[in-house]
Amino acid sequence: MQGILLLVSGVYYPVSVLPVYFRVAGQASPLTYTLQGIREAALQGRGLAELAPLLGVLALMGAVLIPAGLWCFARAERRAKRLGLLKRNG
Repeated sequence: MQGILLLVSGVYYPVSVLPVYFRVAGQASPLTYTLQGIREAALQGRGLAELAPLLGVLALMGAVLIPAGLWCFARAERRAKRLGLLKRNG
C-alpha cells in the first residue's frame, strides 16, 4: 500500500503525467499536497502566504481524515473485542 501511495502522490513522477485513475488517487492523498508545498518552498522560495491554498487543503484533509480514521479504528477495535480477537497480556 505504501508503494502505491508514493507512486500516485508525485514522489517519482508529477501527478499530471499519471493515468486518470492514478491522478484521482493522487489528488485524494495528503502526501501530494505536502510534497508540492515542500518543493515550492524549497525550490521556488514561496512563503506561507503563497502556500496558504495548499495548507488549507491539508488542514481540511486533516479535519476530515483524522476523525474518520479514529472512527474506523474504534469500530474495528469494538468488533475485535466482541469477537475475542484481541490478545491480552498480564
